[in-house]
Amino acid sequence: MDLEEFFEFEPSFPGYTDHVVRTDAHQPLNLEAWDASASERGADKPRDRKRLEFAISRDFASIKLDDVTVVSLLEQLAVCAPKTKVARSVIDVCRKLRKAAQENRKDSFASLLRVLLKDIKVDPRNYKDPMIYYWDNQLVCLLSKYPFEGSDEVGDVAALEDLLSCERKNAETNAIWRTLDHTHPLYKQVEGVSRRIHELMGPAPSTQEVIDKGSWGPGVNAQFEFDYTRTGPEYKFASKPTLTPMIIPIASTVVASAPLWDQMINLVHGTQSRFRLVPGNEFFTVPKKFEVKRGACKEPMLNLWLQMGVESILLDRLLESDGVNLRTSAMFNQALAAVAAATGLFCTVDLRSASNNVCRAPVRSVISADWNALLVSLASEYGLLPEDLRRKMSDKTIPEQIKYEMLSSMGCGFTFLVETLLFRAIVTSVVPGVWSHCKTGSKLTWPHVAVFGDDLVFPTAYYHQVAELLSLFGFTINEDKTFHEGPFRESCGKDYHGVDMVRPLYISKRLDNGEAVVSLANKVLRHAFEGPTAPDKSGVCGDPRWRGVWHTLVNSVRRPIRKLITTEPNVPQGLWVPIGESTWETKLGRPPSYIVICSSPVKALLSEEQTVDHSDSPESQVYSLDRENLLLSRIMQIKGSAPSGVWPSEACMSSSGDSATLRHTVAYKPGIRLVTASCRWTYWKKESSS
Repeated sequence: MDLEEFFEFEPSFPGYTDHVVRTDAHQPLNLEAWDASASERGADKPRDRKRLEFAISRDFASIKLDDVTVVSLLEQLAVCAPKTKVARSVIDVCRKLRKAAQENRKDSFASLLRVLLKDIKVDPRNYKDPMIYYWDNQLVCLLSKYPFEGSDEVGDVAALEDLLSCERKNAETNAIWRTLDHTHPLYKQVEGVSRRIHELMGPAPSTQEVIDKGSWGPGVNAQFEFDYTRTGPEYKFASKPTLTPMIIPIASTVVASAPLWDQMINLVHGTQSRFRLVPGNEFFTVPKKFEVKRGACKEPMLNLWLQMGVESILLDRLLESDGVNLRTSAMFNQALAAVAAATGLFCTVDLRSASNNVCRAPVRSVISADWNALLVSLASEYGLLPEDLRRKMSDKTIPEQIKYEMLSSMGCGFTFLVETLLFRAIVTSVVPGVWSHCKTGSKLTWPHVAVFGDDLVFPTAYYHQVAELLSLFGFTINEDKTFHEGPFRESCGKDYHGVDMVRPLYISKRLDNGEAVVSLANKVLRHAFEGPTAPDKSGVCGDPRWRGVWHTLVNSVRRPIRKLITTEPNVPQGLWVPIGESTWETKLGRPPSYIVICSSPVKALLSEEQTVDHSDSPESQVYSLDRENLLLSRIMQIKGSAPSGVWPSEACMSSSGDSATLRHTVAYKPGIRLVTASCRWTYWKKESSS
């Protein structure tokens, strides 16, 4: 299907509106559309235009698709997919869901969603045709991560049960390792793991080095006074730092490394009671799939600062020892998985609850005593379990506080790095290396091994040996996501069946604002023209089976707004539709520019003053942003009033946890901005399709 046919398709599925998106071959760039809109409304003055743009952006943000419409997206796709047993089942359940919604039977709707998203399963081992597998799997996966209303109320208990189950298994593993000696059949392999992990980790760093490398993540901490939407540094500055007993001797040194932090703690909480001692971290859950949640833990504030310092050090050590840059190495996993699917030479291995199975005794046995002392002192030894979850458990004897058998939980700043190093040491102690030339001579390398967290790729010939060693260390292979036979492989978000990439498209964010809807429409468009089933992999032709989903999404945006935000492909935040004959360069020799609606970030550095103009909002004004202003706004929330004579009388800045660190904070405001196309799809020009 060529471009014009894709975009001018007349929809006929349930949930469509009467009109379709049609494009004028001579449609101007949307800057002219914005000018015309302002002229029609009499917004001639700059301030009036800013008010109009603010109102339009607020209107755009109010766009929302209900759950029934979201289900209709899947039904439309299933009707167009190959007529398999899976497709017929999906269509049948979707129709029942629509009927249940029309009759307002909420219990039936929820039950049918469970059937659709949990009971219908697809196993790649049962498919010889990669495209049939892709479509069946796509139908199963499209909404599997979508946060339907009410789905977040389920899964907490199961996540806690999974943690407790891991801890029981960890206790058994630790008991085995306490008596492990040279008589064990795998003792020599364990010595090999120990040699490799010493090479990877190097000598333990000093306490000051860990402090200097420390930082905060964007999330909340144990006994944090604010929720997850208020995690900027100004909130953390004004909060009383939490820590475990092992951190007490160096607590003052940690906060003194950031003088502003030290001053704030003394001012708000006093010098005598500026720290809060806690026994350990706090268990909580985050959504993973429909009615499935992943357990994690909120670490004490000072512990996390130091844990992030260890993470930074280990990142550098891995790069120095094995030349692996963990910030980008996921792409190597993907590339090796593609070779594995085409040739069968490599296997892809995934582990079940790997972060919760890094046990203390095995780690203590293979790393140096200094490193073990450092990691144990920074990780939480105890975990606090929420009372509301314990009441829901069938076992009423579960205590409020548990002592961990694991080294560190998911949520600890260094867990991912430690497990990556441990898995790499295990795999490379079994798989022989290759001698390579380097600046200092020859070096043993493993170009045929890729490890990113618990995503492992290595030669298939060594699968059983590695699996046996992983089991000894207390890890369980996830058989559903591990592949060492057949033509299918997956790793780090890429799926391959033979020579074909068959990764499905997921809808994982609620479609409750215009940005989310437009972003998904653009993803659908890219998937149709560049995805596994695109007729022409160059992007000239698109798969017509996706056009119905695209039209439903685009038609949810009112026509006046749609006209304003229309852009060519790859323009950030724009709605990607064809805009006629324009090439990526205008007659003036410059790339074309577009106006898009977005949440503009306002970055405030805490080390200097800057002025931000919010005059596009009628209720805002120009004001100064500085670190004192930011901190004052938070202190006023905590204390109820500002300290007398210390700061200015007004504070008007709020922040988001996204991109917030110790050094800066970021706030978001609705509005518009001018962007320039960085690239375009070649088929957009009329002559390219001839």
